[in-house]
Amino acid sequence: MTAERCCSRESCERRTTFRTGKERYCSAVCRSVDIELTRTQRVCEAVGSQSVDLWCAAVAMSDAVTEYLLLDEQLHQAATEVGITDERWLAIKYGHRCG
Repeated sequence: MTAERCCSRESCERRTTFRTGKERYCSAVCRSVDIELTRTQRVCEAVGSQSVDLWCAAVAMSDAVTEYLLLDEQLHQAATEVGITDERWLAIKYGHRCG
């Protein structure tokens, strides 16, 4: 059975399709950021008030990824509106030639 849900990274509202429960994230970037946030949270809880700057940096990183992904989606939509196909978009984005 296939279902759709939001990405597991907090603050990411992109959709992801999952079949087995393994597909929790919309992208590898969201997975990596979520792992780093979890690690940072554990460190901050262990170290205490000296870790405030680290936590703030981790949250800023997560927020920047959210903004980047939103802007990327908006640009993809704009590209579609001027006639760039999904195949061409992926070729441009990933540096591949399309036939």
